[in-house]
Amino acid sequence: MMSPVKALALFCFVSPSDLERTRLESLQQCGIHSYSQPLVYCNDFALGRTRQVVPLFSSAPGTLSDPSEDNDKSPQRSQRWLYPPFASIVDTIESHVTKDRSIMDPGLNATVYTLQDGFLPEDRSWIEFVQDDRMFARSPVLYRPEIVDNLVQFIEKIFGSNRRKGLFVKGPLGAGKSYSLINLTRYLLASGKYWVTIIPDCHKWEVESDFFLFLLQSVGVNPGPFRRNYRPLGAIGLMNLIDDIDTVLSNRGMKWVFVFDQINAVFARDRFKNARDVNKLEMPFSMMTRVLKPRRIISIISASANNDASNRDNHEGFDAFEHPTQFERYEIDELYTKEQTDQWDWNDVEYYTGRV
Repeated sequence: MMSPVKALALFCFVSPSDLERTRLESLQQCGIHSYSQPLVYCNDFALGRTRQVVPLFSSAPGTLSDPSEDNDKSPQRSQRWLYPPFASIVDTIESHVTKDRSIMDPGLNATVYTLQDGFLPEDRSWIEFVQDDRMFARSPVLYRPEIVDNLVQFIEKIFGSNRRKGLFVKGPLGAGKSYSLINLTRYLLASGKYWVTIIPDCHKWEVESDFFLFLLQSVGVNPGPFRRNYRPLGAIGLMNLIDDIDTVLSNRGMKWVFVFDQINAVFARDRFKNARDVNKLEMPFSMMTRVLKPRRIISIISASANNDASNRDNHEGFDAFEHPTQFERYEIDELYTKEQTDQWDWNDVEYYTGRV
């Protein structure tokens, strides 16, 4: 194993190679200046800025780790991660986020669409991760414009604040929170003013690599090459990557919204059964709060308020949005046929509407 002294020498005052100089010039030409400061180098990949990263030695020579974020029981310790050279993906990101999505604008009326038809093909990667028992690619979704309008007002108010704040969408099981978040995602993307990264079901989010893949896919980057050669980036590495993507979005006049649905699944896990606030979660789930950046990035979390596994009424730093629980008759008529509703018993009503 490399000695600590030798390893420290590798991390400090290392001049960039010709390859890295080319990379820095490429980034700066693209308007990305996050890496314009002196870098900390590790295996020829930039892991962060010297003012942010303190070299910490782990069992893997030449890698960075943060003991406060480490978990001996986490399966991510055995993974090999490769930090993406940002210059190699910046063009892909810019091309993806600047596509015209105005055709996705759902309009002002209550209409029904399917998950697959409501989004451009390149924006559908998250659909395979929705709740298996309640949604799928061809699931009908009722667009409820009043709820979306209210959510947008909350979001714009948060973006107008200088504080790191998020939004907590809560309501009874079956009230339509997940569908409203999908409607919101569609609206925000169609507006051209916001970018959205959505994890539609936190049951499917287990390790750091899951978050990394959701992040890359949401900005149009194929995660395959990085999935095969991965090592944990940790909170610092992920935030550096988020900062650089955010610079691309900022240059395009766009703000960023992260959506984390079904966070009940996180609190239901044994390691978090005593946690009562997302601010107390460890990596990788602490990314729900770490991503917050005043006026630039907000995080939306959602859970069923009457679900005992969640056991959380409020989360510090997150404004609460009480999701409406009543369906109007015309909304039911839009979403379900009379033949369907005529055949419902009480169990069907509970399943489809959450007793509302």
